[in-house]
Amino acid sequence: MFIGVNFAVCTMRHYIEATFVEQALAVAHPQRRAKLRSQLRGWRKPGKWPDHNSVAMEAIYRKRGLMNYSKIGSATVRHVKAHEMVDAALEVFQAEPELWFKPYFMEWYREATE
Repeated sequence: MFIGVNFAVCTMRHYIEATFVEQALAVAHPQRRAKLRSQLRGWRKPGKWPDHNSVAMEAIYRKRGLMNYSKIGSATVRHVKAHEMVDAALEVFQAEPELWFKPYFMEWYREATE
């Protein structure tokens, strides 16, 4: 269960992005995997990464009926089942990655999945 006040700082986004990268690497030609992995951003290491707009993704979750909202004081709290959030995001990313990711990452993604 993800519980938070907004998706701008949603920590599950990192898991979703990492899972997307791992799926791409899994289908990449074995001889290209090391090179592709070396191009990825890491801790204190610049590189390519599938950053996405998690605030915009909330609209997808809401449209699919995954979002629940409640109030704590004046704060609106969002909650969604984590596995449903992950599955929905990955499905959307796989269907239309060019709508979610910047061109520099799409180059990496195409090389990985061609």
